[in-house]
Amino acid sequence: MHGNASIAEFAQLNLGNFVERSGFVETNQRSLLMTHLSLPAATRSVATWGVCLCPPLSVEKQCSARSYVQLARSLAASGIPCIRYDPTGCGDSTGVTSDIRLSGLVDEALRAGALLRHTSRVTGIAYVGLLIGATVARLRSEEHTSELQ
Repeated sequence: MHGNASIAEFAQLNLGNFVERSGFVETNQRSLLMTHLSLPAATRSVATWGVCLCPPLSVEKQCSARSYVQLARSLAASGIPCIRYDPTGCGDSTGVTSDIRLSGLVDEALRAGALLRHTSRVTGIAYVGLLIGATVARLRSEEHTSELQ
């Protein structure tokens, strides 16, 4: 899927300056990752970079959810494509929390970034996170420094 990112789309909202699309992407563990794309309106898309928001887990995810939505929408309204997602076993993604591994979280960020790249045609992805999401973002960036050049 890395090069052929696809989303099983089931919801789209047109919110004026941007569009939101939600759907599932399959992971290496054969679970489904819930993703939320916030994309600038076609006339506002000027960015060559997009942002992948890597979430924290558990209670921290619940507490930061609204902030992640607001950040993604603000970025999209400013012309910067953004993706957020629910990690395996969290939110609307399938799987169980006992299946969560750091390597799996990094792979999920990769898949979310690939979907954003495929959907928005950006050339680079910035990974941003909070708590374990910050660790995932850093590991993702270290493993794939070409994304930062």
